[in-house]
Amino acid sequence: MHHATVRLRRAVIDRGIKGSQESRDVAIQTFLGELQELFTERLINRLNDDVLGGMFEDWLSSMGKLSHAERQEALVLDARLSPIPFTMYHKGFVDKDQLQDSIDTSTNVVSLHAR
Repeated sequence: MHHATVRLRRAVIDRGIKGSQESRDVAIQTFLGELQELFTERLINRLNDDVLGGMFEDWLSSMGKLSHAERQEALVLDARLSPIPFTMYHKGFVDKDQLQDSIDTSTNVVSLHAR
């Protein structure tokens, strides 16, 4: 999760999220823990920076307003998991050359996410 932590620290700065370094790191680790209850590390690392940062910002704003179960449901919806990216890939709307280095050729599954 180190990769996602670094990306979220950058998102915190880019989005101007308030708080001390320590409180932001605690929030990032808590967020990633909740995210890992739902998704694999591989999928989390494949989320683009804007999606991951947006999910974190939305998650932060939900604290104290939503229960853990409600946050989990919101995270699932926010990840935009749908068959649409697979259709886009199949129809050639995705630059396949850009994906070549990150595709595991031992499977037929490619994860694409757009916010």
